[in-house]
Amino acid sequence: MGLLADGAKLLADLQAESDGETVTYSRPGVIPPVPITAVCSVPEVAVDASTNLPARTESGRLDLLFRSVDLLAALGLGTVPQKGDRIDRTIAGRIHRYATFADDQSPAWEYGDPDYVTVRVHARLAEVVP
Repeated sequence: MGLLADGAKLLADLQAESDGETVTYSRPGVIPPVPITAVCSVPEVAVDASTNLPARTESGRLDLLFRSVDLLAALGLGTVPQKGDRIDRTIAGRIHRYATFADDQSPAWEYGDPDYVTVRVHARLAEVVP
């Protein structure tokens, strides 16, 4: 790895330590639930330049940033996130179940940086389990 890649790895490690939380990743019938550290964030919203207002807001969307090595260890070699995978996140004692999704504008996942240190997974809230 080069200097910039080393810096990207260091930043990803520090972000996971300071902002990360443990979520459970699974693919029904294929990958059993696996705990993994993710940094959770609300995706950016496009702004309509003519009105300076959000073009579209969508509640329940979540982007999860995983370290690539962690995701590889959790899913297995050669396995990438797919539409419909489940991610369980505990908030105030309740499980919020998200499903990964892909649409015309974005795939289910993409690398979070040019050095492939992190993976960004796009998810939508599917249900809240009491």
